Amino acid sequence: MTTAGSLAAARPRSDRLSHMRASLTNYVALTRPRVLSGVLLTAPPALALGRGDWPDGLTISGVMVGVALVGAGCGALNAWWELDRDARMARTKDRPLPTGRLAPERALVFGVATSILGLLAPGPAFYPADRVTDQPETFFVAETIREKLFHATREEVPYASAVRVEELVERGAAGRLLIRAVIFVEQPSQKTIVVGAGGAMVKRIGQAARRELEAFFGVPVYLDLWVQVRKHWRRDAEALRELGYRLTS
Repeated sequence: MTTAGSLAAARPRSDRLSHMRASLTNYVALTRPRVLSGVLLTAPPALALGRGDWPDGLTISGVMVGVALVGAGCGALNAWWELDRDARMARTKDRPLPTGRLAPERALVFGVATSILGLLAPGPAFYPADRVTDQPETFFVAETIREKLFHATREEVPYASAVRVEELVERGAAGRLLIRAVIFVEQPSQKTIVVGAGGAMVKRIGQAARRELEAFFGVPVYLDLWVQVRKHWRRDAEALRELGYRLTS
């Protein structure tokens, strides 16, 4: 038998559920569901077009979640921004914000939070998991040698030096790498500094670079370093292109 006390206890619970359903309806209306549906329908084809192939299900799921959240957040932020205009238009005056069913501050917080969550959602990988750089191996080798040159010579030479990898090949069953590289400087005096007394400086640079390259490639490395003078190469467009520098003007 239902008592008056049990009815009184059930009524607030029923009111809370009704309030939650109404709030959920208002938040959903903020996201502009029809516009959001159109965006979600075009997201997978757009992703496939950009990649050049159809992505796997996990990638599509991550992208769809991110797009849905960002799209919902943008819809809420747009509703907050256009509140005054929506309140004056017959077509939009019955929306949650103009009618007061939802406070503008709540819409703003919802829009910002949802957009941030969408940006944090997992997206597609731009490169394979085992790729650590988008540059070729020769670029890494040249930059490693130049870094060791900077450390060894300090302020004496660095800005007038460049490195070009002439050869990078695998030799022998153990996969040993043979690397031949040239360090270019602009003046004979700079070459003297880089070579060092009895070749001590260039040997020191080569040893430091070889250790780092062996750690990177995971195989023994034979590094053959040469030093050449190429006068004013920093002002020579052809030399800059040859050494791998991209000209911007």
